[in-house]
Amino acid sequence: GDVIRFLRIDGCRLTGHDSRTWVFEITEAGLVNIIAPLSDYIRR
Repeated sequence: GDVIRFLRIDGCRLTGHDSRTWVFEITEAGLVNIIAPLSDYIRR
C-alpha cells in the first residue's frame, strides 16, 4: 500500500496532496486502508 503523510477529510473525499477522490476502508483497529482512486474503482 501507499503511505500518505497528510490527510484531509472533506465531506466524502480523503486527499493527500491529490485532488482525486479515493475509495478507502477504516478497519476495526482504526487504520485507513487506501483501496484505489474512485475513477479506477468504477472502471472495474
